[in-house]
Amino acid sequence: MTVRLAFAVAAFLEPEILVIDEVLAVGDAEFQKKAIGKMQDISRGDGRTVLFVSHNMHSISSLTQRCIVLDKGNIIFDGETADSIDFYLNNNTINSEYIYEAKPKADKPNIIKASVKTSNIGQVHICGEPLEVSFDLNIPFSLKGASLSFQIIDKHETPIVHLWTFDSEKEMCREPGIWKLKCIIPKARLYMGEYSLKVYFTGPPGGDRYDIIENICPFKIEMFKIYREFEFRANTCKYIEDSDWSINKQ
Repeated sequence: MTVRLAFAVAAFLEPEILVIDEVLAVGDAEFQKKAIGKMQDISRGDGRTVLFVSHNMHSISSLTQRCIVLDKGNIIFDGETADSIDFYLNNNTINSEYIYEAKPKADKPNIIKASVKTSNIGQVHICGEPLEVSFDLNIPFSLKGASLSFQIIDKHETPIVHLWTFDSEKEMCREPGIWKLKCIIPKARLYMGEYSLKVYFTGPPGGDRYDIIENICPFKIEMFKIYREFEFRANTCKYIEDSDWSINKQ
């Protein structure tokens, strides 16, 4: 509430330079929509300067033409928005792979590693780019009919995507050892937002549940390399698909 009030007062006072620091990190979708609209009106309609500070790549790409990248208060890059975003993502110290790990069990099969490899570092993935999800399974004794599946869930724990593999389709876990599984989604068309994994490692239908892990490997989907006439807004949907339109006048 404090941030909303401060933004409203600052915008109403009509300063020559408006400094906005992470205002989109708070509030609901409606507030964010109004805040973005107001900043666009100030910069484009009124011709005033907006200094917008944010880690939200989509908002930055929608609102700005030039960016400055800071590191501990020092300017490390100054250029056009697209170049600045690429520099920021490719020079971030955070890895592009988020890893979940657990110790192997001697008496029970379990998932000892799961990872999501995103298209960019900082656990950021660009909508439409290939997404790689990998698992290491500890198999202390031979299994028959094993299966592994995972859901990509949103921040409200709603499943958006469900993928699986079965021993009957591709032989797996029939001998003791560490089994490595990799799933590549050629075009992950998740809409902008925050996601994580829920993983199921089980036997055949009605059989054992060896391991179930939730809310692991969080990552974020961004849309800033996809351009259209209207900007993308949060919470519009969860998944988008390719399409071909035909338009004719009769």
